[in-house]
Amino acid sequence: MSRPDFTLGPTDRVLIVGRTGSGKSTLARVLFYGHRSLVVIDPKHEEILPRSITVTTPAEFRRVFPQRSSRIVFRPDPEDHRATDVDEVIRRVLAYGNTCLLLHETVDYATPTRIVPSLRRAIKTGRSLGVPVVACSQRPIGLHNDVIAEAEHVFVFDLAIEGDREKVAGIVGDGVRERVGRPFEFLYAGPGTSGGVVRCDPIRLPAVPGAAPPPETEAR
Repeated sequence: MSRPDFTLGPTDRVLIVGRTGSGKSTLARVLFYGHRSLVVIDPKHEEILPRSITVTTPAEFRRVFPQRSSRIVFRPDPEDHRATDVDEVIRRVLAYGNTCLLLHETVDYATPTRIVPSLRRAIKTGRSLGVPVVACSQRPIGLHNDVIAEAEHVFVFDLAIEGDREKVAGIVGDGVRERVGRPFEFLYAGPGTSGGVVRCDPIRLPAVPGAAPPPETEAR
């Protein structure tokens, strides 16, 4: 068996989807938490990023990024239904550039009919600004098409609902219509798959999130 090529370019866009507990957050930590400059949008208020500062308002974010720290967890107000705070934070990231932007529950900010303006700009032009976008979501059926279509790398963990699999398949390809079975197993589509989809063994967790190389996996 050969390993798929998970080589991520410094400004590549990434999509990670899967139901709760299937492994998407773990993969995000393994692949991206080692970035020197990283902003995590954490609407669940549960992420812990090593060597970082956690803030809850755009004003706090302005005070610490990037002057005091380039590794920030932003926990938005759950009552901010228009996501104006998230929009302001992403605009500041784009203004400074050279920072990885990772969003959990991206569907909160990019529905089929509405996408936060700065997030749209990050997806469309972030590469030229040195801002790779990593979008995580439980329910891809509710995601804006731009989030899926613009991703160079797509990781699909278990999606229990057929409509979610169909949504990704409509853009990525039929290979993701099959449901993965084992915990932390996933499908991958990207530059190393020649336009197809490969099924990958469950990821092996590092001892320290963000401090290990990409997960040891094998294509089947």
